[in-house]
Amino acid sequence: RAADPSSPRSRSSARAAREKLARAKGDLATVAWLLDRRVPGLAAEEQKATLNDLITIYDGLGQAAQAAAMLERALQLAPDDGALREALGDRLLAAGEVDRAQQIFQTLLEQKSKQKRGKDLGRLQHKIGAVAEKRGDLKTAGEQYAAAFQTGPTYPPVLVALGRMHLVASEWEKARRYYRQLLMQNCEAAVKIEAYTELA
Repeated sequence: RAADPSSPRSRSSARAAREKLARAKGDLATVAWLLDRRVPGLAAEEQKATLNDLITIYDGLGQAAQAAAMLERALQLAPDDGALREALGDRLLAAGEVDRAQQIFQTLLEQKSKQKRGKDLGRLQHKIGAVAEKRGDLKTAGEQYAAAFQTGPTYPPVLVALGRMHLVASEWEKARRYYRQLLMQNCEAAVKIEAYTELA
């Protein structure tokens, strides 16, 4: 007996086949659409995994606002997950929602300050500096980056930011100092290439 094409099992099989084909073609927009439709019918843990897949896809497509929307849905399933909340702040900042991003980073910074988590403090201070820089408030950005450097002097994004800030201010020797320090750190090749370029 032929399967009923309108049955839930048949529809699920059809969606799975369509998703497989879309992935094979590299059609990530279709993959995301299909995954998004699947989420409501999944158990909580499967929802988390699928939302994480969607976040990765939207990041790859450069669609920060859509990735942020998926993170907000993930946070409904795990409201106390600080890493998810910080990731939401990152995507909001990339999407230009600087006020919401700052609120998230500031709240997390206050929480980490109470826990005396030094490495986390430096990372969050850097992100608050990035918010200020995006607003064009270079003075506040510089202060936040300097505070982050005091907390975590080997954190590559802080060294990149401070080098960039001093370049903007035409403070060449200070910029070189941070870029040279960056070259001694264990970080991505692309970051070191940027440092080499600026030093040249």
